[in-house]
Amino acid sequence: METKSLYTLLGVRPDASSDQIERAYAELLHQLKDGVDAHPGGDDRIRLIAAKEAYAVLSDPIARQRYNQKLFAPQTVGAVPEIIVESSSSWGIVKLLVVGAIVIAAIWTYNRNTLEKEKLLIEHEKQIIETQVKLEQEQRELQAANQLAQQQKREQYEAQAQERRLREQALRDSRDLDYRLQRNEREQLSQQQREAREKQQAARELQYQQQQEEARQRQQRLEAERQIEREKQALRNLQNENRSSNSRYY
Repeated sequence: METKSLYTLLGVRPDASSDQIERAYAELLHQLKDGVDAHPGGDDRIRLIAAKEAYAVLSDPIARQRYNQKLFAPQTVGAVPEIIVESSSSWGIVKLLVVGAIVIAAIWTYNRNTLEKEKLLIEHEKQIIETQVKLEQEQRELQAANQLAQQQKREQYEAQAQERRLREQALRDSRDLDYRLQRNEREQLSQQQREAREKQQAARELQYQQQQEEARQRQQRLEAERQIEREKQALRNLQNENRSSNSRYY
């Protein structure tokens, strides 16, 4: 009696590596194809189908792991039991049934694993999509928040810049006003000083003219007095001469 399994269909040990399974399947596939081509309805056709199903299960790490669990722990609920048949050199009905059972078990295991993988893949893709949507939403919200913060920052900066420009303009206006007031004060003071100097100069000139006029008048009075004195003296001389002349006649 020997135990028929997917490993025995491919002619490898249960601990065979993936490369060994690949090579064994390639060799078996080459051998069985020759038999199928020669006898399309023979046993090689069934063995070829079984080999393909066995390779489909054993080449998938997850499916192989689950098959191993069922193969080496047949007491587990839902496990496919090993089928034990008498060893025979020919492929009879019993061997066909064994191969059929193995094929059915392999197909069932493969389909179940495929469905589970598809289900897990769909759930995973769904989670990925939901995560991507959530991340995109968070990214958009973050970008919106950043844009809002940047906008507020720009507005605050512009407000501060505008306030600074207004203060600078007010300071310049104040300085210009102070400068104009000081210049006007200096101009007014200079004008007042010039007017005062002009008045003083005019007063000095008037005083000088008055002094000159007084001196001239004094000089005229003095000359007039001298002229009068000369005339008096001349008159006295004339009178004296007249008296002298009269005294000689008498």
